Amino acid sequence: MKEPAPPTLSLRFVRLPSGVEKVIDSRCRATIGIVFNPNHGARKLRKAGQSRWLGRRPIVRGVAINRVDHPHGAKELLSELKGRGLSSVRCLGVEEAAKRLD
Repeated sequence: MKEPAPPTLSLRFVRLPSGVEKVIDSRCRATIGIVFNPNHGARKLRKAGQSRWLGRRPIVRGVAINRVDHPHGAKELLSELKGRGLSSVRCLGVEEAAKRLD
């Protein structure tokens, strides 16, 4: 049984910006050079709308969201119930604890 012949390599010389010459297979693909705009991430956004133009969504704290939408939601109601003497709000549930205090 014959072994398959190795594929023919087409090597090329590449001169880098530093002046060094490298031998690279011509089938390889790469980007050689430096970053064009290094201050891209350091730009100061002037208003919230500019952030939205870039496709970034606002970051909302879980506490500020409704209980049905986030596990950390409705914390202001929990703290109010605990202040009124119900310390086991979590095991009762917020709605049941509110009913017991009324």
